[in-house]
Amino acid sequence: MTLMKLGSLALLTAMVVAAPTLGALAPISGAYYLSDIEWPAALDGAVQPRAATYYLAYITVAWNRIYHLYEDESRVFKAPYAGRVATLFDGGHTIEDTMAGLPANPADLLQPGYAGLLRHPTGALARAARVNDDACLGWTPSVPVRMYAAHGDPEAVYANSQRCKQSLNGADLTLTDVGDVDHITSLVRSIPQVAKWFATLN
Repeated sequence: MTLMKLGSLALLTAMVVAAPTLGALAPISGAYYLSDIEWPAALDGAVQPRAATYYLAYITVAWNRIYHLYEDESRVFKAPYAGRVATLFDGGHTIEDTMAGLPANPADLLQPGYAGLLRHPTGALARAARVNDDACLGWTPSVPVRMYAAHGDPEAVYANSQRCKQSLNGADLTLTDVGDVDHITSLVRSIPQVAKWFATLN
């Protein structure tokens, strides 16, 4: 059995346990370190601003439903967006509609205190980050891993994959840089390489 996991390694430890015949892993362009890498990059402009605004709004709303980060949106979002951000992620809006309802830059959406908390998580946010930032920590894959990412990716920044490779030291693992391209193009360039590698394993 082989597995191509696009975007995240978060399920891989469970997959290794659940699928003892797992043959190989090929994650592509993941945001594996939210609190250490991806959130600071989103706030500093390394992530494309409109995408950063969308992702930060999404994870804030989604995590609040699980980890109870806040009771009032005005604690995390600025006016005039506070009070209506969660409705943009109610399952009834397209990505385009949701993005149109948000500002073009995270600084125009996030309260300064919450932006600071994203840079230096404490409390409930820190606990949530520890739960979700462990994809590359505390285990060594027992199967070959071929990671793919783009150094020009303006969404899942390349440093995520570099750090993950370091964290999984000892594994049969390589990281291929597919170029100065955007997030979707990184997938387009990576998938044929993954398919070719998987074919050699079969």
